[in-house]
Amino acid sequence: MKTPNSLFRIITIIILFYSTIFAQLDLSVYTDKETYEYGETIMLYAKVTNTADTTFEFFAPTYQTCQAEFSFNNFNSGEYAPCLATAELLTFKPHFSKIYSWRIEPQSLGLPNKNGTQTIIGKYYFDLTDTIYIQAPKFFGGEIELLYHVNNFDSVNAISRNLNADVVFGSDYGEVKHEVWQIEGFDIDSLVQIYSNDSIFVSFEKSIWIMYESIVDEYEFPIDYYPLEVGNRWYYEKIELENINDPIHNFIVTDTLYVEVLADTIMPNGKKYSILKNGLGTGEFVRSNFYGIYNYKDEDSSEVLVYNYFAKLDEYYPVDFFDISRVSLTEKQKEFIFGESINTLNYSADGLISFNITFAEGLGIIYSAYDGPLNYKIIGCKINGDVYSDTIVVGVKEEKLETIPAHFSLSQNYPNPFNPTTTIE
Repeated sequence: MKTPNSLFRIITIIILFYSTIFAQLDLSVYTDKETYEYGETIMLYAKVTNTADTTFEFFAPTYQTCQAEFSFNNFNSGEYAPCLATAELLTFKPHFSKIYSWRIEPQSLGLPNKNGTQTIIGKYYFDLTDTIYIQAPKFFGGEIELLYHVNNFDSVNAISRNLNADVVFGSDYGEVKHEVWQIEGFDIDSLVQIYSNDSIFVSFEKSIWIMYESIVDEYEFPIDYYPLEVGNRWYYEKIELENINDPIHNFIVTDTLYVEVLADTIMPNGKKYSILKNGLGTGEFVRSNFYGIYNYKDEDSSEVLVYNYFAKLDEYYPVDFFDISRVSLTEKQKEFIFGESINTLNYSADGLISFNITFAEGLGIIYSAYDGPLNYKIIGCKINGDVYSDTIVVGVKEEKLETIPAHFSLSQNYPNPFNPTTTIE
């Protein structure tokens, strides 16, 4: 018979064992922005990383649908997700990550459900949690699922009109009607409190169904598509179309452009920006982080997320910066650049000016094309002391870029920072 002390030691060993194993996992929760406008979609991410140098596996008790969860104020995703009770073997290689994402649509979920600071807590197995805070106004509205008897149709229809409800789903079950209403302009929780006790309805409750937007591995995810350390420099060919009627055979190199990170500075909004000379497609004051690439707006000391790494493919999002009104992430793929296969993101910008721009992970802008016969294509760069060109170069001493002219005279490009023109002296 085991003594209380021996049982205590066994329990302690078990706790230490699992604490050691799952100390390898780190949970990081983040959103695509820090501050949101009314009714704006919130993209939420939970990144689970194996921080150790050894691989480990474990069986998740649910199949994908409920592996990562979150709470948003008093809303718990696990209560509204289809949890499939099928175990899945999860393998985490050294420094490997799985990234779970959710698209939080206020019009469907009725979130945020309060004004100001929103508290989001990510949750994973073995009591892993991470808490973040964002700023957003309360959304008035959401979706309601209701059942009522057909003999109450007129009364229910009157309530629907008063709420200006949009019936997004409807079906009949004999004498009972089943509908889903989308409502805006009303506190959805208050409506549930009022009508859930009304005898007109069989049931009246929030209609919430949340699933992952995606589950991806770390290598599929953006890390740094615009390294902005001071001294980084990029060299481009300026390519023009000699005969616009023959776009295949008539490109000619007419000039060379270089972009350089001159310095960094703290702007009035309290954030640090890199100062670019010839900001090709990005402007003069730029910063980048895990979410994307931002431009500083001098007129109101705000900033704009111009190139959103987490944007949905082929869907325009609004961008108010200079002559750009909207941007779309059009392609995510691997390209061979300087002899290596590298992840790239291609964006299409639209407005008074239109252009396409491509970023390569770890390198920055590799290509931009504007309306008309004008393109810029990278021919070399110096990133964090390493030099890259048409042949693989890993050290500054082997710098091949010495053949590129060192002195440039730059024409003024204000107020359009996206299409600089240079002349080599």
